[in-house]
Formats: sequence, C-alpha cells, structure tokens
Amino acid sequence: MTTHFQGRFEVEFKYRLADSAAFLRALEALGPEVMVADNHEQDCYFDTADRALAREQKSLVIRTMAPSGIRLWIVKGPGPDRCEAVNITDADKAISMVCTLGYQPVLTIDKRRSIYFLGPFHVTVDHLGKVRISGEILLG
Repeated sequence: MTTHFQGRFEVEFKYRLADSAAFLRALEALGPEVMVADNHEQDCYFDTADRALAREQKSLVIRTMAPSGIRLWIVKGPGPDRCEAVNITDADKAISMVCTLGYQPVLTIDKRRSIYFLGPFHVTVDHLGKVRISGEILLG
C-alpha cells in the first residue's frame, strides 16, 4: 500500500453504479486490499473571488476523512490529469491559512468513501451526500 498515491498524474474512469451491492460482492470476490471502508469524507474547494484557479483548470482542496483521520491538502491541475496531495495534521489551520491568502470556500462535498487496491489499481466507491456551493445546499 505504500506505493499507492505517489506521483503527479492520475487517470480516472468514473461510473454510476446501478447496483452497488452487486458491484461490491464482485469486487470482494477478487480479494482486494482495503485501504479505508465507509469513511466520511469532506472536500472543501477554494478559489479566489474572481475564480482565477477555475479559469486555469486548477483546484485547491482540503480533505478530511473520518474515522481514518487522514487530512490532505490537494492541488489538481492544470488540466484533468495532474494531481498532487500532501498529508497535513491540522485541517482547520490549513483552511485558516488558505483564507488568509485570499482564497474562499466555493464548494463543499460530503461523501462516504471506500478505497480498495487491486494490484496497481485503485477502486474507489463513493456515496455522494451533501453538495454545497458557497454555502447553498444543492444535493443532500
């Protein structure tokens, strides 16, 4: 598991599951390594008031995961394939620092996430919860 999530680039294939229980049974039959199961995850996206990062196809995200306790500072872009993340110990302090630099929260996504490893591949199963844009709840 130590070699996963290293590097700068990622390729994702995303699918909406018609029957998540059947998918998980099939996945379990393959004997995956479980990194996290049924974690609550919150991604808080930041940008400037004039959306400079979005225009440059970049994202700045602070992610918290529980009960795993993982806290990440994530930068995606430019473009869809570049992604770098670093572990942080204090998400609240990181959010305060980002806001001090002039960024503001523009999107928050709550989800339940399980991450499995099959050889060199990651299989991530998400159940989307609340989605808020600038404080307004859109979903959930």
